[in-house]
Amino acid sequence: MLSFLYQDLDTPFMGSREIPNPDQRRTIQRSLVAQVDYGWTDRLATRFVLPARDIGISGRVEIDTAGIGDVEAWARWRLGDALARWSGVVSAGLALPTGREPEPSLADENAFFGAGNESLLLSAEAGRRVGDAGSLFILVAYRDPLGAASSGYRVSDDFAWTAAWSHAPADSRFGLVLGASGRHLGQDRENGALVESRGGRLQHLHAGLTLSAGDAGRVGFIAQYLVEQDVRGDQLLAEWNLIATYGLRWSRGDR
Repeated sequence: MLSFLYQDLDTPFMGSREIPNPDQRRTIQRSLVAQVDYGWTDRLATRFVLPARDIGISGRVEIDTAGIGDVEAWARWRLGDALARWSGVVSAGLALPTGREPEPSLADENAFFGAGNESLLLSAEAGRRVGDAGSLFILVAYRDPLGAASSGYRVSDDFAWTAAWSHAPADSRFGLVLGASGRHLGQDRENGALVESRGGRLQHLHAGLTLSAGDAGRVGFIAQYLVEQDVRGDQLLAEWNLIATYGLRWSRGDR
């Protein structure tokens, strides 16, 4: 699967309130994420994730840079019968420090490529069929960097959840997706000291459309809207995020 995420972080918040932006600070992030899943058995699968980012910063500083993020390797174990009304997957993995190390001077602009150290990855997901064309999906995920970067900057842990409902009738090329998500970010540390403008809570609502692309492919366009936030210090956030995805399924019988 390929995912493209566009974020225009141009609104500074402190706690739950928006604050003035006299310097016209702005961070634009464009992320392209490639994800490959391979099933070894009916239950065991592996997943590899390669993110790439292009970041442009203006206002207090002027920076335009690009690079890869931390590559992820997962092992996934399916629970239950894939054809049952309920199914689930538990996963564990590592994010490798292939991305550029955090630059403490850019912490306020929310511009990072990697954690600078290995990160433990854990997730659990569940799905339920609803009627002939609908489905519910729930995901909880946790990421915890296992140490600090060589600069002494340590990115904190990250807990995220997503709940979504999708409807894709068999007799139509189009589908609908509605959902919500949230993240709780711990507070980063630099040489043991807490970083003032890092960490907090974000909550989004999602809405989008999907479109079939051939027998095994599907394209999706999803908008995320920030509905609630409570962040530490002064942080740039995006009120809207735009996501485009392309997924392709194949099996050994297709070759």
